[in-house]
Amino acid sequence: GGARAAATPSGGASNRVDNAVGQTSAKARTFTAPSGKHYVLAQEQYPTAEELCPELRQEVVTASDGDLLELLITHDHWAYGRRFKARDGAVNEGVFRLDWVQGVRLVLEGGQR
Repeated sequence: GGARAAATPSGGASNRVDNAVGQTSAKARTFTAPSGKHYVLAQEQYPTAEELCPELRQEVVTASDGDLLELLITHDHWAYGRRFKARDGAVNEGVFRLDWVQGVRLVLEGGQR
């Protein structure tokens, strides 16, 4: 299932970093990078623009399974964020539902991902 609760950029949920290589605790829903940013991955159930009602097509971040999104803020089951890599012709910053994404675990070794 998708992430139902995620940390806010201010660190409202559990985002404890367990060790120096940057792995998050098993309870964390997002990864806090050394920069303090939080990331999630779009899952298979993330809707295409055509699957959204017309009123939301320009508001929901364009993403597909496996796309990395930066999580900026959450409210209830919704989040506001942006694509990690902007794409021409896409909604690069906007809203998405938390059940469309999954938290990311990132491992750093020697400063490399």
